[in-house]
Amino acid sequence: SGLGDSYAPYLEATGVVNRAYAKRHGYDYVSLQGLVLGGYRNWHSTFGKVEVLHVALDSHRGYDGALILDADALLVNFDVDVASLLDDRYALTAQRVAPHP
Repeated sequence: SGLGDSYAPYLEATGVVNRAYAKRHGYDYVSLQGLVLGGYRNWHSTFGKVEVLHVALDSHRGYDGALILDADALLVNFDVDVASLLDDRYALTAQRVAPHP
């Protein structure tokens, strides 16, 4: 996130769970906080996600895809591999999120 430390508590909590999820399913987990890529210094952090995706897919690691989560997003069902929910016909996929109680 690019909003200073305001999302740090969320990322601290969700990072532990999301890192465990990634490990269980054999994925790399990378956490980027306040990272500015491509020189877009006055842009909201949301726009940095496009550059993060570009770097991930163009990296030497040979990723076929990337899952980008906000700091307050949490993967809760460890029995389901998120890749099984994706459709190879599309370059970008979004999921509806559950409403807050």
